[in-house]
Amino acid sequence: MIDKNVTLRTKNDKMVLYISGPEIEDLGKKWKGNVHIKVSKPMSPKTLAQLAAFHPLSMALYLSRMHSAPPQFCASYSLFREWLKMEFGVVTALVEYHGSTIPICKSMAEYTINEMTQILQGLIVVCHETKAYPENSIVVEIINGIEENKKTA
Repeated sequence: MIDKNVTLRTKNDKMVLYISGPEIEDLGKKWKGNVHIKVSKPMSPKTLAQLAAFHPLSMALYLSRMHSAPPQFCASYSLFREWLKMEFGVVTALVEYHGSTIPICKSMAEYTINEMTQILQGLIVVCHETKAYPENSIVVEIINGIEENKKTA
């Protein structure tokens, strides 16, 4: 799926949409020119500051082992991040698999600023609920840095 902002232009008093790029060309070839396009308001992409906060904080919480993730999500940091996305992020679909419902999460690469804010807030709540904040010094340092950046922004 391609999810990005594009610009509509006026040509002869009509709005015209030009879309190009390798992703579009690949889709056009794959589906013989028939693709679905959804038009919505432009979305603000997540910020670098949000990414700079999320990844170190989620890693610090994972390494602290002071979290509430189910055991099957503790085997690796990647699985732990998937758990965070299921709990606080964007689930795009639910799939039935051998009698279980499996959530399919949106890739963080496609998160908007609001979606990233939501998952960051959820992560901070987990840090407080599990006592990683204030008991883990790295978690405390990162959350305090986030709070300090909010004040100066």
